[in-house]
Parts: sequence; structure tokens; C-alpha cells
Amino acid sequence: MPRTLARQRAVEERQIELLEAILEELRARPIAPSVVASAATADPATVTPPPTTPTPRATAPASRLLTTHEVADRLACDARTVRRWARLGQLLRPIKVGNRLRWRAAEFDEWLERRRPA
Repeated sequence: MPRTLARQRAVEERQIELLEAILEELRARPIAPSVVASAATADPATVTPPPTTPTPRATAPASRLLTTHEVADRLACDARTVRRWARLGQLLRPIKVGNRLRWRAAEFDEWLERRRPA
């Protein structure tokens, strides 16, 4: 029973991390001046948000996720080595998508730059 609770807690923590990353991305998006002006003068009860065109997640650089093989290519090693290093905590903490490991590209590149010798 405790193992199941620990696993559930770990899953919930990862979900919270993903939601926080999405929230940061949304906060970083600029707001159109017309929306700000109309929101300042309008009655909050009658305001409807303007229609937005969703951006495809695959093209958004902040949401790009690397596969195990892509990380292995960047590290010049085998994918099995990447999985082992992730399991041992020697890599940046991965995100589990279903049963697969993924890494945020921007975070991984920053981590890799910090690890490179000067």
C-alpha cells in the first residue's frame, strides 16, 4: 500500500510541475493593448474574451520535448545509457509521458551547457 501512495504522490508532483510550466508559458505571452483597454473600461460581468487562435504545441519552443533517442544523440551515447542515467538521477529529471521519458528541450540545453567544461 505505501508504495502505491508513493507512486501516486510522485505522479501528482510531476503533474503539478507540468501545470506550473504551462502557467509560466501563459504568463509570458503578451496581452494585446486592445484587450487591456477594453478590460479596464468594461463591466466584468459582461466581458467575453476575444477568440484566440491556438498555437500548435509542436512549434512552441518552450513546450518542445526531447525523446530518449534525441537526448542520446546530444550526449553521444546509447538510449539505454540515457535511461539508466535518468533512473540513477545522473541526468536532468525527465518527464514521464505515459510510459516514456521526455525532457524539455530548453531545460536540457541549459543543463548541458552548465555541465560542459569551460
